[in-house]
This record gives sequence, C-alpha cells and structure tokens, in this order.
Amino acid sequence: MKSKIFGNNTKIMKTENTIIIILLFAIGITLFTLSGCNKEQINPASEINNSSNLSSNQSNNQSSSGSTQLLEVCIEQTCFEAEIADSPKERAKGLMFREKLEEDKGMLFVYPEERTYNFWMKNTLIPLDIIWISADKRIVHIEEAVPCEEEPCKIYSPEKEAQFILEIKGGMAEKKGIEIGDEAGFNLNI
Repeated sequence: MKSKIFGNNTKIMKTENTIIIILLFAIGITLFTLSGCNKEQINPASEINNSSNLSSNQSNNQSSSGSTQLLEVCIEQTCFEAEIADSPKERAKGLMFREKLEEDKGMLFVYPEERTYNFWMKNTLIPLDIIWISADKRIVHIEEAVPCEEEPCKIYSPEKEAQFILEIKGGMAEKKGIEIGDEAGFNLNI
C-alpha cells in the first residue's frame, strides 16, 4: 500500500514539475519576444515598435539631443514645417499622444535606405495622412490613417519602397491635391 501511494505522489510531482517548466518556458518566450519588438522591425507610427510602452509624458517635441529639428518639406505648391525623426527612438515615438496637428505642420521620418516601412496608429490620437517618399523624392504611396481604437491595430503598408515618410494632418493630402508621383522638395543637412 505504501508503494502505491508513493507512486501516485511521484506522478503528481512530475506533472506539477512539467506544468511549471512549461509555464516558465512560455514566460521566457514572451519576455524574449517583447524585448525584441520595435517599429523598425515590424514597421516602427507611428512605425510599429516599442511605442505601446511610451507614456503621454513622452509626447514632447524634442529630439534625443533636447532640441527639435525642423525642416521645410514642400510638395508642389504646399509646404509643411516638419519635425525630423531620424533616430529609432524618434521614429518609434512619432506623433503619438499629440492632441492636435496644425495644417502646415508634420513629421518627416528619415531612414538610412529605401525599404518597405510599415506604420500603425497605436497611441496616435489624431487622424493622419501618411505619405511615403522615395530616395529620389517622389511620392510612391499615400494612406489616410485613423487612430487605433482597439487591437490589433491596422498596419499601413506602402506598395513601393521609400526612404522618407511624411505624416501630416489627416485629410490634407486630398485637400491640397497631393498625389502619387508628385515631387517632394526638402534639403536634409543632418
């Protein structure tokens, strides 16, 4: 009788140990996955990234150096004063948590090379037009993006590769007649 009870206890202990090992493994995989997520990889509004971890306290307009870099970006006859987002941290934050954006303002995301950069609207409170611009400064794709109200958030993906992405107030591209193929004018000295 003792050996039978002892045998059942051993089975229960093995089962409990197996469950604990499986749970620890699942937690480890989850932590590993979360630590590797960022906009740059999946997107990165903005691009897809660690943006879900940013708080509204981080919504100021300053770059990591402490000062906002501004650049005039003109498309046809319309110009925007754009903040420059050229670091992974700035691109990850994008225009998240902004409560308004003036019609003549925006953000220019600058990447080191042409690729397919996907964006999302998690933690973005205002509608935006997302304009993908090639290395030769031609518009290759335009999306009218709306704030993400529930997950999973929609991913906005261009049909062609781009090196620059301009985000402006929602509806402005249509209002100003901005179209695919238009040329964007700006000079980067960064």
